[in-house]
Amino acid sequence: EPKTVDFHQVTKNSEPYEVCRLFLSSLMLCNSGNIALSHNEDCATVQTPDTLRIELLDSQIDSPMETFMAPSVSAADKENISILPTIHAS
Repeated sequence: EPKTVDFHQVTKNSEPYEVCRLFLSSLMLCNSGNIALSHNEDCATVQTPDTLRIELLDSQIDSPMETFMAPSVSAADKENISILPTIHAS
C-alpha cells in the first residue's frame, strides 16, 4: 500500500469547496505530524495542486482539542480542572 499520493488523486471528482476543506485538513495533519507535504521532484516549488504530494507518516490521529489549554488559563485554573465537561446528546 503506497504511503505517498498526489493531492490531485485525493481530490479527484471533488467539488471546489471540498478541495479547500481537504487542503486545510492536510495542513492540520501536517502540523500535527501525521503527514508530510511535498512537491513532485521535477518542480522547484509547489505551483499548483497537481504538483502537491502527501506522505503518510503516522496513522494515529490525536485529538488535541480534548486536552488543549489556552495560554490565558492560569496555573491555578489548570489545577482546579479535574475533568473537562462532557456534553451528552439527549
